[in-house]
Amino acid sequence: MFMKRVTCACVLFVTSCAVYGQAPRVSLSADINIQVRTFENGKPQFHWYDDTGNYSRIRMNIDLEEGWTFRFRQKLSRIKNDPDTSAMDEIFLEQRNDWRFGKQYVPYGTGRVIRETAIGVRLNSFLEFIDVPVSVMLLDNGAKKQKGGVIRVGDWVGVSVALGEHFGINSTSFTQVRPPEDPAGRDRGYRLVYGVDVTKGFRNFTFSMEFISLREGHSFLDQKDDVINILFGYQLPYGSNIEFEGTLFTNSDLAGARISSQIPLSRTFFLSPSAHFRQTYGWNYTVSLQIRL
Repeated sequence: MFMKRVTCACVLFVTSCAVYGQAPRVSLSADINIQVRTFENGKPQFHWYDDTGNYSRIRMNIDLEEGWTFRFRQKLSRIKNDPDTSAMDEIFLEQRNDWRFGKQYVPYGTGRVIRETAIGVRLNSFLEFIDVPVSVMLLDNGAKKQKGGVIRVGDWVGVSVALGEHFGINSTSFTQVRPPEDPAGRDRGYRLVYGVDVTKGFRNFTFSMEFISLREGHSFLDQKDDVINILFGYQLPYGSNIEFEGTLFTNSDLAGARISSQIPLSRTFFLSPSAHFRQTYGWNYTVSLQIRL
């Protein structure tokens, strides 16, 4: 119900701007992720999302003269068992680089380990006395889902804190150690999540490291834990890239490792093979066709 109210508010706002003389500029695009995945001794599975929970999405942007933008991201397919049952991945109004209102991804860390959407208000600013950006978001996804506040301070080095309820429950979080179809689910997760992340590029190399502390779980299944995630990337001279990612939950001893590549077939089509090991699930192998329209 609240998601419908947010959608109506966004649509009414855009309509009122058009009525009062602001000619909107509309653009359409798409991110398509078609993947075939197979586990050890299992049958191949077909999905409209990839092994890390990136959806296939239709995107629409409506840019208004005053600098406001309405952004709409429609999923082509939902993920089984995901607490986020909406067909919309994101829908929000924003003043670019200043604020956002609506359903959006929370500004936590690298966005690779903790990656989930929530309905709320996000403010972006800049701390001039230490010369770094800061993002603050207040959010409420409803009963037994994410609620509270998130803050990230920093650029290529960042510190993040999430305080509230049920963080880390969506299919798009913790895909390093569990498939997207096996999320924690509603009424689970953590009340406090904090950590630090570093991402740095040098020539054709990329290095990223993130440390996350998970505290005050909602159930006995959500034990206190610390997560270390490391990613190395290399851009090959002829256009392809390759990534190595490793993840360790230090208290529960969960571990995951992934090697993947993105091979450009054209400016629009990319082929992405990968091999992913998750300690509880074993190896799975995927081939994805990515289409950027």
